Formats: sequence, structure tokens, C-alpha cells
Amino acid sequence: MATANKKLIRFIETTRFEKLPKAVIHQVKRAMLDTSGCILSGLKTPLGNSVLALSRQSPFSEGATVPGIAHRVVPNMAAMANSFLANALDADDGHRM
Repeated sequence: MATANKKLIRFIETTRFEKLPKAVIHQVKRAMLDTSGCILSGLKTPLGNSVLALSRQSPFSEGATVPGIAHRVVPNMAAMANSFLANALDADDGHRM
């Protein structure tokens, strides 16, 4: 496992945006737009309301953002909140409702 991790780390460290194929960049943009839409839609769900209430209790930070929260929160809280929001409607991963 350590070898796989080292290979992944090396790939991340040495990969340059300019060298990525245009098709890869296009697909990443589509995935980011899809995920952003899922996060925003998740804000108006019961789960979203709970996640926002919990996130509002997070200490202020220069860290990361959660849509619907006026201040930045610690990164681990933002990661948790955004992932729950993205999945709240189970529309992530390219769902075609």
C-alpha cells in the first residue's frame, strides 16, 4: 500500500495543469458544476438544515466555506458539511433525474 500511496503522491506533485488533455479538463469542469448544483440543492433539505445548524456552531476560521454559512469554518467541518450537502438529494455522481 505504501508503494501505491507514493506513486499517487508523486503523480499529484508532478502533474501540471498545462499538460492535462483538454477532455480531462472539460470533464473535471462538468463534475465540479454538477457537484456545486448538488450542494446548492441540498441546502433546502431537512438534512441540509441540520448540516447548516451544525456548521454554524463551528469555530470561525480562515479555513473553508460552506454555502449558507456567513463565516469560514474549520476545514474538516467544511469537508463534512459540503459532502453531506452534495449527497443530500442522492443526485451526485452524474445522476440523470
